[in-house]
Amino acid sequence: EVIKNQTDFSVFDGQKWQGTLTELKPGEGYSYHAASAKSFTYSPVRAGQVTAPVLKMSQATTWEYNAHRYRDNMNIIARLSVEGQTPEAGIYTVGAFCGDECRGIGQYVDGRLFITVHGENAEDVIRFKAYENAAETERDINETMLFSDALKGTLDQPVTLSIKSLSLPDNPDPSAFVIYPSPVRDKLYIAGLNGEMIKSIKILTVTGSIILATDSYNKGEGINVSALSDGNYLLAIGLEDGVIYRKFIKLSLNR
Repeated sequence: EVIKNQTDFSVFDGQKWQGTLTELKPGEGYSYHAASAKSFTYSPVRAGQVTAPVLKMSQATTWEYNAHRYRDNMNIIARLSVEGQTPEAGIYTVGAFCGDECRGIGQYVDGRLFITVHGENAEDVIRFKAYENAAETERDINETMLFSDALKGTLDQPVTLSIKSLSLPDNPDPSAFVIYPSPVRDKLYIAGLNGEMIKSIKILTVTGSIILATDSYNKGEGINVSALSDGNYLLAIGLEDGVIYRKFIKLSLNR
């Protein structure tokens, strides 16, 4: 079962709704799709009923799209694959394109990508791009699909979107270093890397926004994260031949 409007959608997993559409507003139009004839009753959301939050991706890219240009949309539930692994939310922003025109940008919900693609022509070939937020580079995605008004992918079997020609740092081995402590309250440290190897340090939110950037790392001073709000973050460490990532949790000093 799917409920959608012009920009967002959610699917029912048998117990709860999941997706980028989190609220039905009076006076706005929605489309309800079900496998069989049935009635649908909408009840007001009460505290504690809201499921996994929608992580709105930052517009670090130059991609823009017009949600009102086309009369229809296609909904996709996908997972991003990098060398067979699923990267942490926030490392990549994923966009859908027809030719050079952006038709939609994915949002993360509970580890999955929910993408609303705008269009109206069933012969349109939709391709995808991934923007690595810390490295500020675009990469093509292998898979393409024809535009339609049918849901592509499910919660249990999302469509796989795999990044082309990803080059990972060769030296050092990304598994040979750690960041600590996590949770962190004030200073974050990197162990296992020579400071001269590090060309840049960036901290990203799980929506891809870069909130701290520096060109150097002092192992004695660490990285001051005391001003960050509580939550999950990504540390992006730029090396000579690529970027490696680690996830960490920030907690306040008074907790």
